[in-house]
Amino acid sequence: MLTITGSSDLELIPRYQLPVKHVILSGPVVDALADPNPAETDVRHLSLLVTRAKELGLRIGAEGVRDHGHAARLREQGVLAARGSFVAESATGDEVDEMIARHAS
Repeated sequence: MLTITGSSDLELIPRYQLPVKHVILSGPVVDALADPNPAETDVRHLSLLVTRAKELGLRIGAEGVRDHGHAARLREQGVLAARGSFVAESATGDEVDEMIARHAS
């Protein structure tokens, strides 16, 4: 898995023949689609990244997804998975252990 913020990051994969199967989009390219009416240039930029990732045979996720609308706009562009406050808030190791213990019983 490789976290990318733009096309230069994505192009590292074929250039160096990196054994990457998944990419996680992050930063401004994801943040721009948090707006219910994102700029056309922002949507086009994300679309180009997703298209290129698909050409490389990669699965695409996004980091920093804030809400259902944000997730839907990303999904419309071909993003398959999400991380961020929309999915769950950050947790400490102890909180994760407690959550696992609660659900294991």
